[in-house]
Amino acid sequence: MRNRYLDLLRFLAIVRVVVYHVTGYAALTLVFPAMSVMFALAGSLMAASLDRTGPSAVARRLRRLLPSLWVAAAVFVPAMLLTGLPWSTKVLLWLFPVGDPPANYWGGLALSPIWYLRDYLWFVLASPVALWLFRRAPLPTLLAPYVLLLVIEVGILPDAPTVLREFGLYFGAWLFGFAHHDGLLARLANRVLVPVAVVLAGAGIGWIVTHPGPRGYDLNDIHLGNALWSAAFILVVIGRAPAAAAWVDRNRLFGRAVTLVNRRA
Repeated sequence: MRNRYLDLLRFLAIVRVVVYHVTGYAALTLVFPAMSVMFALAGSLMAASLDRTGPSAVARRLRRLLPSLWVAAAVFVPAMLLTGLPWSTKVLLWLFPVGDPPANYWGGLALSPIWYLRDYLWFVLASPVALWLFRRAPLPTLLAPYVLLLVIEVGILPDAPTVLREFGLYFGAWLFGFAHHDGLLARLANRVLVPVAVVLAGAGIGWIVTHPGPRGYDLNDIHLGNALWSAAFILVVIGRAPAAAAWVDRNRLFGRAVTLVNRRA
């Protein structure tokens, strides 16, 4: 049975992403770190799928992820090749985007959401091993992406590949999804969860204030601050997720909107 509270979070995350891209308001990234929330929800669902069907869950996720990309590629790739994009084997990344596929000025907007598909693809592929590790050593596994990101951001590993940096930035949220699915967050006492969330939020804000990006305090430009602030946010809004949220559907129109957006997520 679907948890309507989690549906609501996904609905809010998608709406926030759209509003941010329309307005460009950096404050929205602080108010609701939507991408980390989306990855946390996806991690929880991925863990549930792996528990139900094992590694075959990976193939099912790919069947849901890739066809929409292929439809876009069928339009944009020929158009880009006809408008000056040089042919190379990297064009094949439009079929399986483990890296950023090439684009020219004509198809630049088509490339903009590919980073999310790329990260999602890597996280799905890593999930069977990551879930196995998480259930044997939860805390070290959960901390690993944040340590990796810290190493990159302080300059110890300055030339890290983009995919490795994205693992540091967002895979921690995915692992928080594992923790939610396994009930670890729900079992975490408030006397532990609240101080940890406060420390993470404080560290995140401290890094954000002292390391502003080209757009000021836009979290998309401040990776370590983004990861820490998002971890605190996830601990609170997902760590204390109610088992049910019937109130989401009390207003029929709002409930239908939440359902519709989740079906297109």
